[in-house]
Amino acid sequence: MNGYQEELSKIKEILNSNPLGLTVTDIARRIKINRNSVAKYLDVLHISGQVEMRSIGPAKVYSLSQRVPLSALLNYSSDHIVVYNSDLRVVQVNDSFIEFAHSTREEMINSSMDSAPPAISRNPDLISRIKEGISGKDSSLEVSLPFGETGVVLNIKFIPTTFDDGSPGVTLVIEDITEERNARDELERRRTLNELLLNSLPHPALLIGKDRTILASNKVAQELGAEVGGLCWRDLMQGEYISDESKEYIAENDEVPPWAIS
Repeated sequence: MNGYQEELSKIKEILNSNPLGLTVTDIARRIKINRNSVAKYLDVLHISGQVEMRSIGPAKVYSLSQRVPLSALLNYSSDHIVVYNSDLRVVQVNDSFIEFAHSTREEMINSSMDSAPPAISRNPDLISRIKEGISGKDSSLEVSLPFGETGVVLNIKFIPTTFDDGSPGVTLVIEDITEERNARDELERRRTLNELLLNSLPHPALLIGKDRTILASNKVAQELGAEVGGLCWRDLMQGEYISDESKEYIAENDEVPPWAIS
């Protein structure tokens, strides 16, 4: 094992001295190891992300990866980030996730899935996606979890990750979209109420914003021979059901006159 690590170190040292890259043959000649062994070592380094490979004609040229340590980047993200290894243990986590989980770094690092909050450890979809990420499949999932008093809605990306020793893992990038979802649900609730109100009126009715039709009742659509959806968010100045007199009034007064709908 020591010889293996020593030869990997030699390859990286040579590549570090040759930033433009070297071929397998070049490296084998310089460190006096047979070409097949060098090719295997380079495969290990390539899989672990420590070297980059590019093709120049029929030759493959290898150079050291220009990498910034993951730990140096995690806390620059506003998203919650946690990294699992193949044993489903936490190996890295950013401050944002620690605060979100109401925990400490000491409690989280090397913790197993069994010790994760019940909202995570008992969610089969999450466990399944994490395992798929470790096996190399990237995916995303929007999930509602019973965190806190009202729960949270999270958009989670599962990114397959390879560690320096070549072993697999998965990085979870977690975006809290609770406020966005709540706002969207509230807008939909208000829209539904407005539709019920318009359709309960005995006469055709429109809900109009500054210069656009926001909602139209079924009676309006029937009279105009149009689909309700086709009338929504229409520019009043372009609407064929708005008289020229009304369009002129809108342009001068920046409001819709009561007689606007012909």
